[in-house]
Amino acid sequence: MEKDVRWKRLKIILGSYSSYFSNIIIFLVIVYFLFIVGKALYQSYQDQKSILEKKNEIVSLRAQVIYLENQNLYYQTQSYKEKEARKKLGMVKPGETAVALDRVSSDSQTVTVPAEKKLDLPNYIRWWNYFF
Repeated sequence: MEKDVRWKRLKIILGSYSSYFSNIIIFLVIVYFLFIVGKALYQSYQDQKSILEKKNEIVSLRAQVIYLENQNLYYQTQSYKEKEARKKLGMVKPGETAVALDRVSSDSQTVTVPAEKKLDLPNYIRWWNYFF
């Protein structure tokens, strides 16, 4: 009989708290699922952001490749080779006149000397004329 009384008291005590405990457990399960869903959404957002950055990088690299290909084609043209030969080697076409400009003062007049006459001068005189 004492056992029955104890069980009744326990059922009364647990009965009043059982809905409370079940509500807490349900609440914790919902919070856990919300946490999992939030974490998955955040990871998805980070992945999409990374994908967008990589796509932008691909577009930039493709533009750079096109630019470099165009530069390569330009460097293979005859006009570029002629321009560089004129600039670096001082070459002139027949009938053209080479002009040396003094970079120190812009007030002095420049003297043009035909390329044929310039080549006739000895080297030490050309250097003297170049510096003085």
